[in-house]
Amino acid sequence: MMTKRLTTLAAIMFLCAGMSNPATAQERTGKSIALTPAHRLGEDWWKKRFEKNVHDLLNQDAEVLIIGDSITHGWDGQKDTWKEAFGDWRTINMGFSGDRTEHVLWRFDNGPMSAVKPKAIMLMIGTNNVGHGSSNAKETAEGIQAIVEKLEGYYPETPVLVLDVFPRSAKASDDMRKKVDEINSYLTELLKDRKNVERMSVNAKFLDADGNLPNEIMPDALHPNTEGYKIWASSVHPVLKKMVEDR
Repeated sequence: MMTKRLTTLAAIMFLCAGMSNPATAQERTGKSIALTPAHRLGEDWWKKRFEKNVHDLLNQDAEVLIIGDSITHGWDGQKDTWKEAFGDWRTINMGFSGDRTEHVLWRFDNGPMSAVKPKAIMLMIGTNNVGHGSSNAKETAEGIQAIVEKLEGYYPETPVLVLDVFPRSAKASDDMRKKVDEINSYLTELLKDRKNVERMSVNAKFLDADGNLPNEIMPDALHPNTEGYKIWASSVHPVLKKMVEDR
């Protein structure tokens, strides 16, 4: 069995190495960047993390998947808070720093997603689409919708907790904050009436009474510190617990 799994991993990486340039694929399909699967295999750390995710999907009977960008990736550095949020279950962290919706779509297309049967999934992605200027808010929200549709295809009976993109930039009036809020507003319509999708916003818990993002929670006005991860953990754990138990 182990030989088979290693052979599968090697085959996947061989396939990935031969993928065409993402920009060429976008030109060919005519889709927005947010909807056009793209890899980052030229970045050694990203390739290694993808390889690890492939290995974990093949070798762990995961109960929970958490999917996203650096904000989700950051759970790797929160050992104690991780236990509070996900310690009850076998959980795979599929957060990749700097990823946008198109990178998640590529990872789904080229990873062994069907090797696991999760009981719950948590997704938050999109801040880098607008932060890097590669997509506008509507395109980003459509990218998130496409990710959800992929998850529904792989796991038609698995509940998916879709978090609003966390607040970005210190003040509510800042341009980047408005773009993130716009992404979340589009998701309301794009994800409505989906049987196994639950929307959740933790955002208000991060903000002060004036809507500002305190340094004590997100020092760079983007990534939570330990206090921010504690807020996140206490917010999502009861929801994920119910999802897992209901399965």
